[in-house]
Formats: sequence, C-alpha cells, structure tokens
Amino acid sequence: RKECMYKMEQRILTRRAALPLCFSVLLLLFIVTPVLAKKDSKKVEINLNTGETATNTDSSSRPNPSPPSKFLSINPSYSYHSAAAGYPTSSSFPYTLPGHTRSKITQTYALISPESRVYAPNILPGFLNITSATVVSPSMPGSQAHFTMYIARTNPSDATALGTGSSIDSNVYIERLIYVLEGSMKVDFPTTIKKSTCDLKTKVVIRSTKEHFTLIPGGYVYLPPKCEAQIVVSANTSFVVIDRVYTFPGSNLGTSGTSTKASGHGHGHSDADLPKAVIGDERDIKVEQFAGEMFELRRLLPVTPDYDFNIHIMDFQPGDFLNVKEVHYNQHGLLMLQGQGVYRLGEEWYSVTTGDVIYMAPFVVQWYGALGRESTRYFLYKDTARDPLVVQ
Repeated sequence: RKECMYKMEQRILTRRAALPLCFSVLLLLFIVTPVLAKKDSKKVEINLNTGETATNTDSSSRPNPSPPSKFLSINPSYSYHSAAAGYPTSSSFPYTLPGHTRSKITQTYALISPESRVYAPNILPGFLNITSATVVSPSMPGSQAHFTMYIARTNPSDATALGTGSSIDSNVYIERLIYVLEGSMKVDFPTTIKKSTCDLKTKVVIRSTKEHFTLIPGGYVYLPPKCEAQIVVSANTSFVVIDRVYTFPGSNLGTSGTSTKASGHGHGHSDADLPKAVIGDERDIKVEQFAGEMFELRRLLPVTPDYDFNIHIMDFQPGDFLNVKEVHYNQHGLLMLQGQGVYRLGEEWYSVTTGDVIYMAPFVVQWYGALGRESTRYFLYKDTARDPLVVQ
C-alpha cells in the first residue's frame, strides 16, 4: 500500500513539473506563428468559373502590373479578368441565399449582379457553341439603351464562331467589340478583302505579316460594319460583347428640325466613311490622367469622329472617387473587373463588386467611390463623337 501511494505521488509531481514547460511551448507558438504567417502570407484568389484556388504573392497595388502584352502569343491570364466573368458556384455567397439578389432595374439605370444572369446557348448572333447572358439591351425598361451587351463563355469543347460586324439587312450597319475576360481566342481577318473596313488601323495595333491574331485576357477586337472575321474561341473562355447600330458622323436632323432615326443606314454615306477594324490589348494603351480627377484611364478605340463609341478601362485606388457627380447625355454599360465600392445611381447608393454590370441611361446622376483594400478596375462603354440631337 505504501509503495502504491509513493508511485501515485511521484506521478502527480512529474505532471506538475511538466505544466510550466507546456505553457512555455504554447506561449512560444502564440508569439512566433503570426510572425511566420505574415512573412509567408499569400493572397488566395478564387476562380468563380472553376471554383479552383490559386495563390499570388504579387504585392502590386494595381490589378495588373501592365507588362508588355505581346498579344500575338499566349500570356498567363490575370485573375481579375476571370473573376469579372461572374459565374456563381453553388457554394458561393450570397448565391446560397434563396431568393436573394442585389439586382435592381429602373427606367434610368440597372444593376445586374452575377446571381441574376440567365445564360442560354446560341443567343449571341454570329456564334455557335457559345453560352451567353444578355445584360443590357434596347428591350430594357424605358427602352433607352441603343446597344446590347453580352457576357459570354464557351462550352467545355472548343467553339468555332463567326464574329461579324455586318447585318442580315444590308441597309443596317452593325458594329461589334469583343473584350476577352478569360482564356483566349484566335481572330483571322479575310485575306481577299484588302480595301474593306477590315483593314487594320496601323496607328492603333501591332501589325503582323499574317492575318492571324491571338487575344488573351485584356485583348480586344473591334469589328466595324461590313467586316467579318473568323473567330476560334478556346475552351473555358469568357468575354464581353458590345453590339450597336452604327451612327454616321453628322446630324440626322429632318427638314422640320426634329431628329430622325437614320443612324445605322447608309443613306447619303459611302463605305469610305466607316471606321476601320482595331485589334489590341489594354496593356499597350497609354494611361491618361485628368486634372482634378483621381482615376487612370485607358481608351481602347481611336478618339476620332468615325468611331461613335469607345471603351474606357478605368482604375481607382482604394479611397479614390469621381470628383464630378456626373450628369450627361452619354449612355454607359459597365462591368466591374476588380474591386468594390459604392455607386450612386440617381437618388440611390449601391454597393458594387467584381462581376457586377451597370447600365446608365442619359442624364442619370452617377458617381463612384472605391472601397476595400484592393484597387478598382472597370470596363465602361460610352457613346462618343455624336451630336446629342441625333436619336441613337
């Protein structure tokens, strides 16, 4: 009995002696672990299309370090383009909330968040094996939109498609712009039509001895009326498409002084008045800054009267905002490529984030402020170089 009592006392003493050592080890781990984690921290990025995660140790504050594009060859995809495609997964918040959406449709503006998009096959004109969502169109409430905006993606297999700037009706001139968000596509211009609108504008693009170009995320192609290009879209590729009826330069005022809807028809104009095709990459475009404003701007198309719209790529650092509370006659179609912030539309204020689409009709009050820890970048359609008296 005495021997058993002695052994029990020895065990108790041994355990008491080990307690300070355990506490010391735990305290050391508590202090050292955060330091090590901070030293080896990596940014985790989620591809909303595939659900895959990737790490990125790039500490650049800009969404894109803007290296030379060399868009004639395949370059790595930038994650912000992929996320901007906005394909929700079944486990993504807030898509798990039944009946929840941030989308809002009014007579003068619309906010279309990713969970509200309806994707359907073969509704994008000129493409086969493409699934797309129509996010802006003239059929919206108020019927003020004079352009159509699609978010499109390929099926798992490669999709061969004919991207065209022409229309079935030869009297109506349709123009098209394609901007790659994720993946890649090959663009071939016809070699038999040397003096058509497919002639590339040499001051805008990098010329090649071939008629073949490969577009990667951030790459784009503008197809003017009467210009067809053969486009081969790779698997798992997403892109934005802007379609619009072309408006010729000059006033379309009738004899009574009221505006007419002659835009898009070639009455009184020749094909020589049409713009030329453009192909390029946003990283090759010169960054512009404006006095009194904080944002940085890239304009993807030439600022000349023959182009009736432009695409602006706009960057905001966290805390940046539009100085002007804008009210103007121009229409906008906006896609958030990266970041988050607050957008004022009319008398309402909306939280917006990557993947959101906004339509703004003429003369709606609009303002943006960038929030969060990462910079904002968005894609913005804007009609330009046309008399406000013209019904577009």
